[in-house]
Amino acid sequence: MLDCIQSLDKAEATVIERTEWAMRLNIEVQRLTALLEMVRASRWIKLGRQVGLGPELPNS
Repeated sequence: MLDCIQSLDKAEATVIERTEWAMRLNIEVQRLTALLEMVRASRWIKLGRQVGLGPELPNS
């Protein structure tokens, strides 16, 4: 019985750890998405692309 409880506690800790990791990853994705949108909106980037300079950024 004690082994079962310990296994459940370990499984629950693993789920919590992975959930927290996923939440941190989601926050990082949101931060990078916002940064990419700012770069896409940059007049300097747009001007550079018109003259054939600068990076090509995917639209999606």
